[in-house]
Amino acid sequence: MTRRPSSPGSPLALRTAAPPDPVSSTLLLSTLVLFWGCGGSEGPGTAVQVTPPRVDTLRVVAEIGAFEGEGPDVFGVVSGVFGGAEGRIYVADAQASEVRVFEPDGSFAFTVGGQGEGPGEFASPCCLNRGPDGRLWVRDRGNARY
Repeated sequence: MTRRPSSPGSPLALRTAAPPDPVSSTLLLSTLVLFWGCGGSEGPGTAVQVTPPRVDTLRVVAEIGAFEGEGPDVFGVVSGVFGGAEGRIYVADAQASEVRVFEPDGSFAFTVGGQGEGPGEFASPCCLNRGPDGRLWVRDRGNARY
């Protein structure tokens, strides 16, 4: 591997030079011949039309969030969203260091956590999920823990 000097502000360019490997070349050629021979009844090189699966229409159940103002529906940095089995919607806000919980209709229920390093506190919550015991799991990147 050789390094080419880079000018300030440009990424470092890496260039590799390796001699051709006869085993890799043989495997590549064998694979190409195998795929060429698997063309089906239409023969090699024939295009086959694939129909994509049917996608159902999505519908809005609840709208949560606002661009400006004050209140629990104004978020700083949304870093995770999770829909619980009971229909509640959990939203992690990394800027506020908390998880806000909303009812299925979109109304605010309560907040979990807050800024800190202690139990129940977050530095940068994200990645919400439900644990095997049914509890909400929150990954806290800032405190390097779940």
